[in-house]
Parts: sequence; structure tokens; C-alpha cells
Amino acid sequence: MRFLAAVDVGTTSARAGIFDVSGALLARAVSPIRLWMQDGQQAEHASQDIWRAVCTAMQAALNDSGVAPETVLGLAFDATCSLVLRDQNDAPLALGPDGRDTIAWFDHRAATEARTLTQANHPLVRSSGGAISPELQIPKLAWLRNARPDLWAQLGGAYDLADFLAYRATGRPARSASVLAAKWGWDAQTGWQDGWFRDAGLADMRHRAGLKSDVVALGAPIARLSAQAATDLGLTAHCMVAAGAVDAFAGALATLGPHKTRGLALIGGTSTCVMGLSRTPLASQGLWGPFYGTVLPDHYACEGGQSSSGALLDHVIRLYGNCEPSPDLHTALAREINDCLAQYGQDWGNEINVLPDFNGRRSPNPDPMARGLITGLSLESGRGSLRKIYWRTAVALALGLREIVSGMGKTGFDVSRLHLAGGHARSPLLVQTYADALATPLDVAAAQDTMLLGSAMLAATGAGLFDDLAAASVGMQQPHFSVAPEPAGVAARSRDFAVFCTLRQFQATLTRPEPERI
Repeated sequence: MRFLAAVDVGTTSARAGIFDVSGALLARAVSPIRLWMQDGQQAEHASQDIWRAVCTAMQAALNDSGVAPETVLGLAFDATCSLVLRDQNDAPLALGPDGRDTIAWFDHRAATEARTLTQANHPLVRSSGGAISPELQIPKLAWLRNARPDLWAQLGGAYDLADFLAYRATGRPARSASVLAAKWGWDAQTGWQDGWFRDAGLADMRHRAGLKSDVVALGAPIARLSAQAATDLGLTAHCMVAAGAVDAFAGALATLGPHKTRGLALIGGTSTCVMGLSRTPLASQGLWGPFYGTVLPDHYACEGGQSSSGALLDHVIRLYGNCEPSPDLHTALAREINDCLAQYGQDWGNEINVLPDFNGRRSPNPDPMARGLITGLSLESGRGSLRKIYWRTAVALALGLREIVSGMGKTGFDVSRLHLAGGHARSPLLVQTYADALATPLDVAAAQDTMLLGSAMLAATGAGLFDDLAAASVGMQQPHFSVAPEPAGVAARSRDFAVFCTLRQFQATLTRPEPERI
């Protein structure tokens, strides 16, 4: 028997799964990771805490699966694009106490550096949708150099989280070509953009970040597990580790791999990514890419998205519910909202309108300093107020997706088929709201963890069980079900979209905050 292991690290937890070669998930486990929020713009992890969570989850999943460790032939990691920093002794670079050495993916401390890089008008600005995001790695490293020269002098290595986990598992500091292209300005056809690094004042960045090591194609084998990592994970040193991906790209492999250029992938979690594949390079304002070979060989990938979606719904609960969000609370609110919609109709709550740019806007017109709007508030408070604002925030997220998908259609992507995956696919309220706002049927992944499935496909390819990623994505694809838009919902969301566009025009007249040096 032959099995695969996969790890998906999100913002607040690590998930591990054991799969068979057909792509069936035999067992999964989740372990929380710590997130230190220092203010509205700074967030950090500790890489040792992440590794602990990965190992805990993998051991639990393996135990629950009943699979013998020696039959697990391959492993791959996907993760958020958080930045792991190491010193010259390969120890955590001390961003803060508690071993904090990792800048979280959504951290915007590098807003000033991102704006400076955008103004330099390097060609990479165009492949970043017209504006460099502070969520990318080069602005964050520029921030480290400018704001913490003491730490910059000690820097001995910088890794995207997925690459760091592969390094921790094998001892080989290889970099995934997919990760480098998506987040570091590396190009599969021309290599490193050293001119951009010089423009950013980071001429020595490749040396300090340890980017002299080899670049490995997505899903290609890196090395077998080290003896220590095998012990930590509960696997064996025979298990091959494959080059991994940023989480959205793993999700795109699982959803778009079997269909290639037919349709878009909508991957919703803490944030939402909209991914499209093409045979020829397609680019437009607000899209990251085109990136060659980052999902499938011989294909270009583009990414649009919302920097805060699930995280925004959590924020609404904290702000208007005065409590911490939980899966049970989200489920209860969705049930209550559906009851209100059934009683009062799809226009219930439409006196409240929201622009969801609370953590900046990624697509279609990128602006890291954009801010959200809520209009139509009254003195209403309590559960009823929370319910209504939560619902209208969900509507706003759906309308934002309509903006993004429409723009990608004009760019040349096929938008007739939309594949929904991620945590949002498990919310019937969000699924139906998205279908109504987009006025398009959604193919919804039945698999509980699409990112884990994508990483299992990477693991299977790296272990030599499939000839390439395209074959793995077909051979391991899992069922989906279709959700059709409902006429009443389509009509109401069209009315909402007209107001949404008016708010966009109003937003453009408002004073934008200037990035602050943190």
C-alpha cells in the first residue's frame, strides 16, 4: 500500500492529512499555532511553534488513519506566505520575545517600503498588479533593513513559510520555484531580478537571505526526511519531501488542475484568492502575475483577491458582538440570517452597505492603504445588530468578488465556470451569496481541505507516483457539487452592486491614511 502526507499551515492553525493515491482523505488533524497581534498592522509567529503544531497534527492524523508510517512515501507543505527570519547561526531572528521570528503574511508594517518600490516603476510592479503589496517579501525585508538595522546585520536566512518547513524537514535549503515566483520577484524564465533589489537598497539581500541555494520546480523531489524530522513527524526517513507552494496555489492545483484553463478558482479562508490559469501570459491592473509554472507546467497563473474576508467576518464579530469568533458562532449567525431572509426577503438589511477594504484593497484596483466603509448604521445594538452587519459584510465580500471576476473576464480568463474551495465552501450562506452575486453556478469542492489535497498531489508527484502534476491533479481529483444562483438573490445582489459601485466612487474622494513608520 502507498500513501501520502500533506501539511497546510494557515493563519491560526496547522492541518495535516493522510491520503491514498486516489486522493481520498483517510484522516486529518488540526493543531493551533500562536499569532501575536501587536496593533492593526503588525502580526508575528514563532517558527518553532509552527513546527510543533505541524508535528502534533501529523502524528494525530497518522494515528487516526491507521496507516503504517513506512507506507507513507511522500510529503509536501503548503502555507501562508509568512516570512521566516533566521540569524547567522540558523537560530530564530529575535523579532520579539517567545521565539517570534516570523512576520505574518497579512502584516502591513512595510507599507512605506511597498509604496517606495511601487514608485520606482520596475517591471515587477506590473506583475504585482500595478502596486507592490506590503504582503510581499521584498518590502518586508526592506522594512527590516530600515527599521531594525540591528537585526538586518544578524540576518542569515529568510524563507517563505512553505520553504522553511521543507528545509526543517530535510535539512536542504532548497526553494520552491512556485513560491519564489509568486512572492519574491523571481522569474522562471529570467531568474532573479537583481536590478529590483538594488532599487530597493537590498543589493546584498540574496546573500543575507540565503537565496544562493538551488531552485526546485513545484512538486519535484527535494530530499528525504532527516532522521530527526522523521521522528518529530512520526514518519520514516524513507519519505520523500516535494517542493511545496503558497496555500492558494496548492488550492488552485486541486481545483483547476483537472480543468486547466476552464474557469477560475475562488479559494476563501482568512483572505480570498481568485486564481486563473492560461497558456499565454495574461495581465491587468490588480492581478498578481502572470507567473509561469507556479501551478501547472507550461501554464501561467494570475491571482486576484481580497486581503481580508474570513478575517473581516471575525472582526465584525469582535467589534459588534463584543466576543471572540468561533466556528459555532459563525454557524449560528448564518442560521439566524437565513431565517431572517426567509421571513423578510433578500433585501433584508439593505439599509446597511459595506466596502470590505479593512486591510487594504488587492483587486481590482490595488491600494494597500484603502480602508473599509460601513454606511446606514443606527443606534441598534445587541445580537440583532450583529446579525445584520455580519450579513451585509458577507454581501460586500460577494460583491467584491463580482468586481474581481468581472475584471478577470475582461482580461481574457474563462469566467463561465467558477470553482469554490477553502473554508468558505463549508458555509452554505456564503456559497449561496457568492453564487447570487456572481449570477453563475458554483462548483463547490466536496473535499474538506482542498489545500491539503493540493499538497498531497505535490507529494505524490515528488514520490514518483505520477509522471507530472497534471497527471496527479487528474488522478487524485475529488467530487464537487453545483450550487445555482437563486433569482431573488441575483436580483437583490444586482441592486446591492449598484450601491457598491457608488460607494467605490465616494471612497475615491476620501482622504487616505499615510503609511506610518513602525
